[in-house]
Amino acid sequence: MSRRNLLFCGFGAVLALAGGYAVRPTAAQPPRVVHPKRSATPGYPRSVKDSRGKILTLLKTPQRIVSLTPSNTEILFALQLGKKVTGVTDACDYPAEAKGKPKIGGFQINTERVLVQNPDLIVAVEGLNARAIEALERLKAPVLTVSTRSIAETLQAIRTIGEATGADTAANRLTVELQSSLNKIQKAQSALKWKPKVLMLYSVNPIYTTGPGSYLDEIIKIAGGENAVAKPAPGDKLTSEQVLTLRPDVIITGRETQPQAEQMPGWAKGVPAVQKNRFFHASDDAILVRPCPRLPKGVKELADYLRKVVDSEPNHKR
Repeated sequence: MSRRNLLFCGFGAVLALAGGYAVRPTAAQPPRVVHPKRSATPGYPRSVKDSRGKILTLLKTPQRIVSLTPSNTEILFALQLGKKVTGVTDACDYPAEAKGKPKIGGFQINTERVLVQNPDLIVAVEGLNARAIEALERLKAPVLTVSTRSIAETLQAIRTIGEATGADTAANRLTVELQSSLNKIQKAQSALKWKPKVLMLYSVNPIYTTGPGSYLDEIIKIAGGENAVAKPAPGDKLTSEQVLTLRPDVIITGRETQPQAEQMPGWAKGVPAVQKNRFFHASDDAILVRPCPRLPKGVKELADYLRKVVDSEPNHKR
């Protein structure tokens, strides 16, 4: 999922002293005593375990937060922490306020731009931000990682960020709401007469998709579909001939990719989704490929689309 998710120095010493987080002592560094009087708000200092099992100790409520991914940016804003966000990536486009935040790079994070924001918390996605995480932690920057490879991990990411920022209550409430919405969708779709085969198509040259056990695979199932890719594909890559063999009923893809798919040799006649113009695009206010609080909106739209597909073929036989 690292290729997708759509979509991503001498400051170290200064940050370690003023950034609002504790640095574990090394052999060359004597232990530093942290006194409770340094806490700016109740509940701090607090130690938070991230997705790697590492502990980040925060001495006070973070006031300058930098996000290294669009998904984390959306989580922060959903927790009403937008005013504390001081840096985002070029791809952080939601909500609209995020577009006006200082930029710290695209898929490749510019660590100097991150550090110049003097952050007291940096939220990253494990794996996707691996290079930036290594560079920033080498400079003793306060990095907290989350993982979003599944829906469960995405909900945990919200709770972890909430815990670190003092937004525990809001994070717990949000995750309960999201899970409840997904459960309702799944229950409603369980009554479908048949499950359309759905292909996630990220690109056609080469053809990148997502197989079983993935975040998108979970989404397709909740929405009442069946992943057209039943077995893991090496590197999540398919050939044009394999797509013809899979015969998906619906293709999830970007609007810019649809015309390319329609022109693929043989697909117009051999792929039901192309033959019947069944391309699904989430609306601007919803999303599927970004693990974030907007997820239920995207899943609901996909579920409604699949229901229409099923209703259009009442006598469908696999």
